[in-house]
Parts: sequence; structure tokens; C-alpha cells
Amino acid sequence: MKSMWYWLFIVLFALAGWCDTAGAASVRKVDISRAPEIKELAEHARRIGDEMYPKVRAMLADDSSRLPRRFDIVFKKHLEGNRGQTVGATINLRAEWFAKNPTDLDETLTHEMSHVAQKYPSKAWDYWGEGIADYVCYKLGHTNEWNWPHCSFEYPSKQSGWKLHRAWRTGPDGRILEEYPVP
Repeated sequence: MKSMWYWLFIVLFALAGWCDTAGAASVRKVDISRAPEIKELAEHARRIGDEMYPKVRAMLADDSSRLPRRFDIVFKKHLEGNRGQTVGATINLRAEWFAKNPTDLDETLTHEMSHVAQKYPSKAWDYWGEGIADYVCYKLGHTNEWNWPHCSFEYPSKQSGWKLHRAWRTGPDGRILEEYPVP
């Protein structure tokens, strides 16, 4: 009798987990309490998150069920450092930057969603996480001048230091011709 209750509990637990996430939006919540003036931009961020995060998850794992299913977006008036920052399953975005540069939102959000899915431990080398996030942006068509992974004047070859993760050579049609290995 105990084993029957045990298996019933397991089945109900599994079904409850499935029902909670099946068809659920990827973006759990968007917090604009610190920047209420960007309501339209926040709605756009939710749409991009719900559309792109399943694609990000599918790119980063054969079994995407092991990756976080949902995440939060928080717009902050003042965010130190970059335009976006991911901590666990929360993406923090610099509201004042995106208010002035709304066209950067899709690329930045796709990059940060990659970090949510990667969930690397804090001891992981930066270039793994940043390189993979830039690669995901590239493959999903969300690149701009700051996250386009290519050799340039500043980083002319695969010998160019930590930016190595961002260097691969593309052909005129955008196909990757050569990927430089990370040492």
C-alpha cells in the first residue's frame, strides 16, 4: 500500500510540474517599478523574451528541460557596468540606456537570456559564458556592432587575448567559415 501512495505522489508531482510550465510564458515578470516611464519598452522585452528564450534553450542543450524554464526582467534606472546583467534567473537592464537606444534591446536581451540558460558557476571563465552568449545572438540573428563576433582592428586574430571567444571568420553570406578554438 505504501508503494502505491509513493507512485501516486510521484505522478501527481510530475503532472503538477508539467501543468505549471506547459504553455507558460518564458518571462515570469517584468519589473519597471524603478523606471515606470519605459512601459512600452518593457512590453516589448516581454514579447522578445517569450519568443526567443525557447530558441535559446533549444540551442544550448539537447535536453532543454534541464535548463531554467522561466526568468524575470528588471529595468533599473542606474545599473553599474554593462547594459544588461544576469544574476541567476533575473535579467537586470539599464533603463536609461534602452530609453535612448531601444534598438539595442533585442540583442542585449537575447545575450542575457543565454546567461540565464547557461547558469555557469561563478568560477567559470568569463569567455565561456560571454562567447557562448555572443554565439547564440549571432546564430539567432540578434547582433549589432558591440556583440558581433568577428576579427577587427582591436582583435585582429585568435591570438588577441580574452576576446578570443568572440573571433570567428564569416563569409559574405554570414556563414561561419572558421571557428577559433578556445585554448
